[in-house]
Amino acid sequence: MNDSIKNLYRTLPSVKQLIDLTLHTPLSETYSLTAIKRTVQQVLQDERNRIASGNSRPLTHQSLLEKVLDVMDIDSRQTRRAINATGVILHTGLGRACLANAAQEAVAIAASGHTPLEIDTDTGRRGDRHTFARELLRELTGTEDAHVVNNCAAAVFLTVNAIAAGKEVIISRGQLVEIGGTFRIPDIIRSAGADLVEVGTTNKTRISDYEKAITDRTGLILRCRPSNFAMVGFTEEVELHNLVALGKRYAIPVMDDEGSGALINVPGIEHTVQQSVNDGTIVTCSGDKLMGGPQCGIILGSSALMDKIIRHPLARTFRVDKLTLAALTATLKLYRDPDMAKVEIPVLKYMLRNVDELEKISHHIVRELKKRVSESLVMIGTQRSMSEVGGGSMPKTELETCCVTLNCMDGFITGYRLAELLRKSDPSIFGRIKKDILYLDPRCIEPHEIPQLIEGIYRCIMQTTC
Repeated sequence: MNDSIKNLYRTLPSVKQLIDLTLHTPLSETYSLTAIKRTVQQVLQDERNRIASGNSRPLTHQSLLEKVLDVMDIDSRQTRRAINATGVILHTGLGRACLANAAQEAVAIAASGHTPLEIDTDTGRRGDRHTFARELLRELTGTEDAHVVNNCAAAVFLTVNAIAAGKEVIISRGQLVEIGGTFRIPDIIRSAGADLVEVGTTNKTRISDYEKAITDRTGLILRCRPSNFAMVGFTEEVELHNLVALGKRYAIPVMDDEGSGALINVPGIEHTVQQSVNDGTIVTCSGDKLMGGPQCGIILGSSALMDKIIRHPLARTFRVDKLTLAALTATLKLYRDPDMAKVEIPVLKYMLRNVDELEKISHHIVRELKKRVSESLVMIGTQRSMSEVGGGSMPKTELETCCVTLNCMDGFITGYRLAELLRKSDPSIFGRIKKDILYLDPRCIEPHEIPQLIEGIYRCIMQTTC
């Protein structure tokens, strides 16, 4: 080792020195001394490796401290609370549907101890973990049977594999959609062991296209609702009940990948799960989109077909745990009273908020901020805009809203930098940026989050003036 590298090593603080610096920061309050020490050792070793590789510009003690804090910050991000001021109700990046209070309480009870998950309390014998959710889904949708898996993609995969593995699945070309995370319906069908048969064109598919494609190898007719985009103009598609009639004529099951999982009609919702069930299909949908429950996939259908799915060897692969079932069951119970569901289930409540209510919230936030923030730094105002449902649901629906706007003055900081600081704050605050103006939409903000939002904005602005 040459002398120059040895001298660079000597510029590094000791583990104890860097720990002492870290202990004087607010972030250290949420970490044990052991965790801080481990992070400090990691950062110092990374810096030694950097010096050994020939980089002759060592970081200052302050820069090393910032690296330690960044690593600790990253470790805590997934469990940190976030305020959703984006105006996107089902924001996938922010965990999609917020759970109703009843669902949160059910999860806390299930998590805090033992529950009779698979025991019949009347007989003391082994039971079925899906019993309560299954009975509620039967009651609410009219289905003969139901099964819950870990997400909607799993519901599609399991259903296709159980019913049509080694056979052909007919689907319209206009429904070969890609859902979140680059998962594509054609890939799921093929991975499930079925052969894909595409019919019609991208924009037009007729009942005759389906009928011409039927052979003795046809195992399933699949309709996939393109809930994450809208096709308009010169289009034509086959109504679900006509597909079901065709399936009955040839004794072929029809499946409706309904996706969003709406159980009641609110403005903007054009289709509910019950309509698909009534049409006589196998239905797959999500529990964490318009249903407003936890992440899961739901399969509904006739007893005969559901028996194949429930008893399939792969069913256990996609099994949900007690926390998911507790949250789903509690959410479904709220739907017994639709008026209560609209108040208690956050997704529905946020969709139903009107612009007058949102305008009052925004004006309140603006008044409070103007008491604390100089307009020489940030111009604070309100502006009418549009919210989105998001989460691959209702792409044609926009909801009128009123946003708080933060326009940073020249010579201060940019709106993009302020947005970054808000994202990194605790709780994290997420808005949307347009032409360097930060928009904060109150549609998904709860009353108890408003003071946190105001304090977070103030703290981040003051941070940049120090």
